[in-house]
Amino acid sequence: MWRCLSVGQSSPVCSGMATKLLALSTLLFTALGSAQTDWRFHLTAQRPSIRSGHGLAFDTQRNKLVLFGGFAGFAPLGDLWEFDGSNWQQRVSIAGPTPRMFHTMTYMPQIGRVLLFGGRDVNGTTLGDTWLYDGTSWLQIPTQFSDPEPRTDAALTSDTRSNVALLYGGGDGTRTFAGLWAFNGVGWFRLGGPVEPPARSRSSLAYDLARDRTVLFGGANGTTLMNDTWEWDGRAWRLVSPDTRPTPRAGHGAAYDPFRRRVVVFGGSTSAGVTNETFDYEGSAYFPGPSAISPRFLSPLAFDANLRRVVLIGGQARGSFMNDTESYGAVNPATFTPYGSGCAGTAGTPALAAAPFSVPYLFTTLRMQVRSIPAAAPVAMVLGASNSTFQSAPLPLSLASFGMPGCALLASLDVLVPTTTAGTTATLDLLVPFDLALVGQSFFTQAVVFDPTANVLGLTVSNGGAARIGKLD
Repeated sequence: MWRCLSVGQSSPVCSGMATKLLALSTLLFTALGSAQTDWRFHLTAQRPSIRSGHGLAFDTQRNKLVLFGGFAGFAPLGDLWEFDGSNWQQRVSIAGPTPRMFHTMTYMPQIGRVLLFGGRDVNGTTLGDTWLYDGTSWLQIPTQFSDPEPRTDAALTSDTRSNVALLYGGGDGTRTFAGLWAFNGVGWFRLGGPVEPPARSRSSLAYDLARDRTVLFGGANGTTLMNDTWEWDGRAWRLVSPDTRPTPRAGHGAAYDPFRRRVVVFGGSTSAGVTNETFDYEGSAYFPGPSAISPRFLSPLAFDANLRRVVLIGGQARGSFMNDTESYGAVNPATFTPYGSGCAGTAGTPALAAAPFSVPYLFTTLRMQVRSIPAAAPVAMVLGASNSTFQSAPLPLSLASFGMPGCALLASLDVLVPTTTAGTTATLDLLVPFDLALVGQSFFTQAVVFDPTANVLGLTVSNGGAARIGKLD
């Protein structure tokens, strides 16, 4: 069994979470100040025309942000655009939904499709059709009597744990709807409980992956603006009372940032006019963020995994329509980036990576996993302050002379920490201390795998991992 060791002249470090945290803190010693969030303008070679009331969703399988429709004060639009993090490209000659505005969209990773529902067409007809887009073609889902009523301005998100898309509210020009609907990739069905939020349109719905809750905020019923927050846990609604919250509003955007573990709320129409306020919601309060872009409403948000930031395009305010592309996120975000390569063992080449959406923010747990290892093999994780030198030796350092041909040390071997192995995967959960001096600092990791018949020494190593520590707020 591996023991927790210290290499070099520092004193021995024993196993246990407390000493792992102490070891990590001592590796990272230069203070850079706390991280902040900001809005950034993205200059692109081409972009969609000015609009609001469009649909926006990020396709995680193709890594593309998908935009459809909207309007700019005249007839609704029917163009389809995709954003790869650098530039917008219009997709042409793809038959699909009729031109529309005030529809809603989300991406469903469980079926690998963007879902579009409802809206209003050029004749002013309120629509209740359902479409799926896979990056190549649109597929219309046959309308059933049990589907949601035709509507505009509904809120839509994807619950990735329950494998359904969730829709709430909206209106048809005469009625404003309440009620929660779910779409499973084939058809719609009604969800509910003894209590549900009041009817509303132009609200926001975002699925909080870390807390496994769908968050409904704000909206309007007629001329009455709302600022209540409701959470759906998969079984029932609960009205929550955050310590702080935005003023009543409608037509705002919201999206979940899985790396910062916050629901971002932006803009909307309030009693005081159209706003550019930004808020981060983490389950107990709404924390104000910077308001560095122009006020707007009817501009949906989506999290862009290419940028690791929440993105919007366009919107409207005071009769003016926009088409700027803006993103919101951490100034110094936490990251975990694999680098280099490992060496082959009897079960393949060990592969080190962070678990999905796991990055080292202060006072959060970074989960690192090593795959392609022999079943139940002991594995230790190197934690080092450098990926360029170790005790005056340059890195990468060949380990061939130690009986490990094809292997190289990629991180300074300052601390060696045991992992937990289950089957052919080893895991290390590392709680990052809440120490502002660590923000912006980097540390480096590499797995060492016990594999007796792989080579003379009986050890193999994985690729390296570069981790940069960030701060959530």
